[in-house]
Amino acid sequence: MSRYLVRTIRVAQRRFRVGRYDLVLLGWRLYEIFIYTVLLSIFIEHGYEVKRRSPRRLILVRGGDEVQVLFNSPLGSSIVRDVNGDIDIAREIRGRPDASISGSRRTVVVECKFSGNPTYITAGRFKVMAYMYEYNADLGS
Repeated sequence: MSRYLVRTIRVAQRRFRVGRYDLVLLGWRLYEIFIYTVLLSIFIEHGYEVKRRSPRRLILVRGGDEVQVLFNSPLGSSIVRDVNGDIDIAREIRGRPDASISGSRRTVVVECKFSGNPTYITAGRFKVMAYMYEYNADLGS
């Protein structure tokens, strides 16, 4: 990828117009990915192995214990069934936590914020509470 970069690699907190061959790494997205990899490393350090993977979903196993780790994806246990009788709209509006962990014992939702703005961070706390309610999660962060 780097051989196609004509000018520079930029890290930013917001989107901005760039040239055709610029690579822009958004700080908030890198932070989400960093937190996701930290979660995965914790499981690997505790003996879990990747059983199945897809772009936004991993199934980890250790012995008979199986855990699903999702990245920016809705969990299957949403309480949102329909919107005014429309099931398709309900599927589109389901919450998408930055990361989530679900297994036979617990469900955890994680919302990552890369900002110094107190208003934005406070809004993230309410997002976590909404995700916990929607997915009947045991823990939110």
